Amino acid sequence: MFKQHPRRLYTWTFPEGITRNQIDYISIAQRWKTSLTNCRTYPGADCDTDHQLLVATLKVRLAKRQRQHSIPPLNLEELKEDKAVQFAAEVTNRFMALEATQNEVIPEDLWKGTKTVLLEVARETIGSVKSQKKEKWISDETCAAIREKREAKGKDNNQYQELKAEVQRKLRVDKQQQLEGIWMHGIRSSKLKRKFQAALPDS
Repeated sequence: MFKQHPRRLYTWTFPEGITRNQIDYISIAQRWKTSLTNCRTYPGADCDTDHQLLVATLKVRLAKRQRQHSIPPLNLEELKEDKAVQFAAEVTNRFMALEATQNEVIPEDLWKGTKTVLLEVARETIGSVKSQKKEKWISDETCAAIREKREAKGKDNNQYQELKAEVQRKLRVDKQQQLEGIWMHGIRSSKLKRKFQAALPDS
């Protein structure tokens, strides 16, 4: 369908390194056929397999969606000691002022008023969390091993296989450390949420 150089057409190489075949394909629904603009393999890609990386390029036109502005989460890590006392006192004052101006309120309006007071005071007291870039979970040592493995591909198969196993071991260690970090962050966040609830005035 697409004219490519012969080395961009084969998708699998026999273990002896000479015989090459096209055995991998990309399926696409008939309605999207005209969106497919190119399809080729990348023999130099380091994929840890005797198959070649097969990539298809699609050009799809999608309907424009209205972008919704997300509300940044509260910085609960600041809710401790003086800040917690300040938050509780300010919420109490706001609720007392709110009760003085309202006689009979339907539950829905009461909930909206309560929510508004809590969020406004929290933003004024502890602020919101600043957006942060995602931390990479792969260590610099593992990245160096990956580059070394990539350079060994096609030159020394024995060295490549040894480096491949070493990289996989390092990746497992890095992933485990990332999961432990997420777990510890979750525990810390749950404790902070309990502090936030404890700082609320009694109804």
